[in-house]
Amino acid sequence: MEDLARHLLAPEREYLAIAYKDEFVGTIGTETIDLASGKAEMRKLVGKPQMRGKGIGKRATFLFLYHAFAIRGYEKIYLHTLDANIRNLNLNANFGFILEGVFFEDVVVDGARRDVVRMALTEPVWRKMFE
Repeated sequence: MEDLARHLLAPEREYLAIAYKDEFVGTIGTETIDLASGKAEMRKLVGKPQMRGKGIGKRATFLFLYHAFAIRGYEKIYLHTLDANIRNLNLNANFGFILEGVFFEDVVVDGARRDVVRMALTEPVWRKMFE
């Protein structure tokens, strides 16, 4: 548990809690913050399987993007997801994220090599969509 706390609280990361009906259900935040270029990698996890599919991740993403662009002043938010995670790919596309690239056979999941997709959203695109 100490290792997780140390990871989440490191200065190059910024995480927020995701709550649903006053219950902690996950985290959303940034890794690999690059202040010089104004970009950061978004990470999100709704940890309890029974909480998925309720729109929690969608609302958390909306609020996080506001936080990232309007409050923190980032110019670009990017993310990585498995190529077969269609729900996440669609969610991100609906927020304006576009495909930046594919990392072929980049990770091993359950003993099988899987592709990873990188998507990104810039502040001007976000602002135009949500102002």
